[in-house]
Amino acid sequence: MNAQEALRHCQAYLDGELDSAMRASVDEVLAGNPEAAKVFEAQRAYHAFLKRVSGAHPAPADVKARFVERIAKFAPNAEIRS
Repeated sequence: MNAQEALRHCQAYLDGELDSAMRASVDEVLAGNPEAAKVFEAQRAYHAFLKRVSGAHPAPADVKARFVERIAKFAPNAEIRS
């Protein structure tokens, strides 16, 4: 994975949507590329700011489970990340 690919995964990384292998790949790229790490840290700061000012809260587990169940029913081939 190169820096550009790693940065494409930035939002999913910050939202906790990457599996451990992908997260480790992104971490490895960022550790070896100071410029990419700087961009990533700016994204992390912006992400934290948005969470703070939006008052957003994670969906309750039962709501999330029903949502995932409906997606699976209507789009059985959809990639569902938890």
